[in-house]
Amino acid sequence: MIQLFCWMSSRWMAAHRPGEGTTSPGCLAAATALISAMSTDAWQKARSAIVALWQRVHPDRAAAPEAQLAETRADVLAGDARTAEDLTAERRRKLLHLLDDDPLLETELRRVLDEQLIPLLPPAGRQHVRISMRPPRRALHRSSRPDMM
Repeated sequence: MIQLFCWMSSRWMAAHRPGEGTTSPGCLAAATALISAMSTDAWQKARSAIVALWQRVHPDRAAAPEAQLAETRADVLAGDARTAEDLTAERRRKLLHLLDDDPLLETELRRVLDEQLIPLLPPAGRQHVRISMRPPRRALHRSSRPDMM
């Protein structure tokens, strides 16, 4: 199952163009780890970690993310590679919106990813998530001069 998610994330990274919308390697990595963990017995720990982040920003809406994550898990267990790709993109968007609401949360998201989500994954999944946290190579070599893109 983890190979399915590795394939899905690599397809998203290949299709992503730097500069198109808001990006956060941490959000992509956290979304990938969350969706990957949903197919394991440790999914409740992953859910709890993400719900705790959500509750810090939106304490009045604590029940919504739990229900959404339960639905997402059902979709992960029933789905295929395309479903996993879509679900990871959806989770990434939700995490980006959370960071928009509280930009200081990004440090906490990375801590949760490193200390709680990644340890839940099998070794191959851990390595893949760490790689997805790096910015795409194209982003590293972009020039600030418009004629040098």
